[in-house]
Parts: sequence; structure tokens; C-alpha cells
Amino acid sequence: MQIGIGALCRKEIDKGTPLGMKIKDIVEQAKILDIETVRQMIEPVLEEAVAHNRQFVVDGYPKTWNSFNFLTEFLAAKNIEVVCINMFADDDVCIERIASRFECHQCARTYNKNGIQPQVQGLCDTCNEPLSQRKGDDSETVRFRMKQYHENAEPITNALRERYPCIDVDTSKWPVDYCEQFLDSLVRVHK
Repeated sequence: MQIGIGALCRKEIDKGTPLGMKIKDIVEQAKILDIETVRQMIEPVLEEAVAHNRQFVVDGYPKTWNSFNFLTEFLAAKNIEVVCINMFADDDVCIERIASRFECHQCARTYNKNGIQPQVQGLCDTCNEPLSQRKGDDSETVRFRMKQYHENAEPITNALRERYPCIDVDTSKWPVDYCEQFLDSLVRVHK
């Protein structure tokens, strides 16, 4: 089960709830969400995964020390085995990929102008809905977010590495090029 913070944010925004409107304001300013907002979204999803004894991947989280503390305390309290997967790429690669991506708002399938493209230009292959670029995926905003990442999240990634086994995956190339390396690393961690 994948628990993606971005997907949870978009879901709340789409529902038009007060929480969703708060998230929309924060996201449009390219700021990092506060811990209480994130906790309101992620805690019920984590609890559901644990209640159903599901394995899960938390994508794009934690990005602040408060989130780090919440997540590590939650995992310890539930006695959950953890493997940290640090997927990284050069800033220029990240900026180019994000600024070139577009997605289907209906099913969330993602495409990229320089990678996987739809069979019919501008329409989703899965549900035939129009594709669009996410607000905030322009190069300038992405550069700002990368700067925030290096200042805030990178030290947290290092703290996770000290606490849990960690797999570093260089995603500078496309997935077909790094998937084998990732899977080999995952097998080694579980031996």
C-alpha cells in the first residue's frame, strides 16, 4: 500500500473540506505543510494500514522534525519493521522531470513530455480524460521546493538512515534503468 502525501493532499483539496482548502492555500504558496495538517491526513491512513496488517510505503514524508518525531513514535508504538528507501536524483534532473510532467485529474495517472506519453496527445490512456500540469510544477517553483528540501528534509533523511536500514537509489535515469538495482538492494536488506 502506498501512502503518498501529495495524493492525500490532492484528495482533500478535491473534497473541498476546510482541511482541503487549508492545504490548497499552503500548496499554492509552495510551503511545507505543518505537522497538525499532515497528521490529520496521514494518521487515519496509517492506522487503517496497521489495523488490516498491510505493509505500506510512505512517500514524501517526513519533511519536518515534528513529522519525523510523529512517524518514528508511531512506528515504534506499533512495533513496525522499517526499511528507509532514499530515492534521489540530481536537482536539474528533478526540476526537468517535474516541470515536464502532466497528469490525469480523474485517475492520477502521470505522464512526462520527455518520458512516458499518452497514446493520444492530451488525453489519459486509462480514462480518456484531459491531462494537465499541476499548479506549482513550473521550473521556478520546483527550484524553490528543491531548496526547501535540501534545507529541511535532507537532514531528516540522514536521521532516518541512522535509525533504520536504508536503501539509496539513484533515480537520475528512468525507472527501467534503476529498478533492478533497487530490487537487489531490497533483497539484501531483508536477508
